[in-house]
Amino acid sequence: MRVLITGGTGFIGYHLIRDLLAKEWQIRCLVRKSSTIPEEFIGKVEFITGDITDKTSLKGIVDNIDLVIHMAGLIKASNFKSFKKVNTEGTVNLINTIPPEKQSSIKFIYISSMAACGPSRNRQPLSEDQPPTPISHYGQSKLLAEQAVIKSSLDYRIIRPAAVYGPGDRETLSFFRLAAKHINPRIGFRKRYLSLIHVKDLISLIFKAALSDKKNQIYNATDCTNGYSWNQIIKKASDNLDSWLVPLYIPKSFVAIAAYSATLWSKISNNSTIFNVDKFNEMKQQYWLLSSAKAQDQLDFSPAYDLQRGFSETAQWYQENGWI
Repeated sequence: MRVLITGGTGFIGYHLIRDLLAKEWQIRCLVRKSSTIPEEFIGKVEFITGDITDKTSLKGIVDNIDLVIHMAGLIKASNFKSFKKVNTEGTVNLINTIPPEKQSSIKFIYISSMAACGPSRNRQPLSEDQPPTPISHYGQSKLLAEQAVIKSSLDYRIIRPAAVYGPGDRETLSFFRLAAKHINPRIGFRKRYLSLIHVKDLISLIFKAALSDKKNQIYNATDCTNGYSWNQIIKKASDNLDSWLVPLYIPKSFVAIAAYSATLWSKISNNSTIFNVDKFNEMKQQYWLLSSAKAQDQLDFSPAYDLQRGFSETAQWYQENGWI
């Protein structure tokens, strides 16, 4: 299998490339000039310098390719225009590099996001057939990218991962660092719930979708539970660090003030930050829950990692690599 991967030098991309190399797939990877290429991939992967926002740099990128796995995207920005330029228009640019007469012969996997779905209203996880209601600029840009994929003539599969964690992830690291400092932050008084998926299980689902003959599908990607409370997540991080926790109650209004301040500073300094009003709109939601029942039924997807096994492995990696 000859595959083009965008976003291959990121957290998920690193694990994906390692897995596909083990399967002896031929890999071409689109990277930016600023990307850091892991030494273990040099000589084994064809790296092409380019940018999905630059149409000219994508010329010939899909030549002799059987499968495209598109993961490149922007996760922090100060405005919708910036998100749309990369996540939406960049996806359209990539699609347009494939001649219309060849689109149906190339499989296209787009890695979207739970943010494209929007939050669920209650403890009932969202399925793929429920109307998306994104509440952030990031989520809106990812949903628009999904719609561009759907409107094309591509043989596509769209995957919407829940929060992805595992060895090397810098986002989940914050849970472990708080646990290591014995802090259990609780924003407001309502419990909040989140669906998760271990990176290795996400890679497994991507692989199954790539080999599936079921065309033009959307799949949610979770560990097939009904999600976890934030308290459960940080408690599990604490348990795997042999730590103890003290609850720290933070009024939601304080977080809102911090978010608006960070957004203002981002505009003044022209530097994007991951925490801003847009992110606060996501954080204050009570339920971020997805169902992977469709992937279980159609792709025989069966996650190997629950929270206990996943956090045990992740905590060990963080400690061995000096991140905690």
